[in-house]
This record gives sequence, C-alpha cells and structure tokens, in this order.
Amino acid sequence: MSEENKLNTTPQQPEEQEIDLIELAQKVWASRKLVFKACGYAVLVGLVVAFSIPKEYSTSVTLAPETGGKSGGGSMGALAAMAGISLGA
Repeated sequence: MSEENKLNTTPQQPEEQEIDLIELAQKVWASRKLVFKACGYAVLVGLVVAFSIPKEYSTSVTLAPETGGKSGGGSMGALAAMAGISLGA
C-alpha cells in the first residue's frame, strides 16, 4: 500500500441501531393476551407460595440487670455482665 492510501482510509464505524419504541409497544400490544396470561399465572404462583409458607417467628433476649452500687469496674462491669461474664463483687 502506498502512503497516500493509508492516510485516506478511515476505520469503519459500526452502524448505529435505533430502537423504535412505538414499534416495540405495538408488538407487545399485539401479543397482549400472552402477556396477560403470563402475568396472571405469575400472580397465582406468587399467591400460592406466599400463603403456603408457614408464619414462624422466634426471638431471644438476654437482659443484664443494673447494679445499684458503684463498683470499681463501672461500665466495664455492665458490659461484662451482658456478655455473661461474672466479675464478682
């Protein structure tokens, strides 16, 4: 290739494709019975699954009572009591 041909050639740009939303909406509207059936089946399956799952709730709480007297540990003793550690009197 000559030097002149190399300069005149430009890289090929990919052709841009546009999405025609009106055409797409018309295709969906033409097959609306299929869309409505699919949505109806999805709602039915969702309701069956939602009502068939048993409602089960459980919780557990650990309370640490506050001591009336001032101890040398202060707030650290309260944190240790919450963790289940007994520092003694």
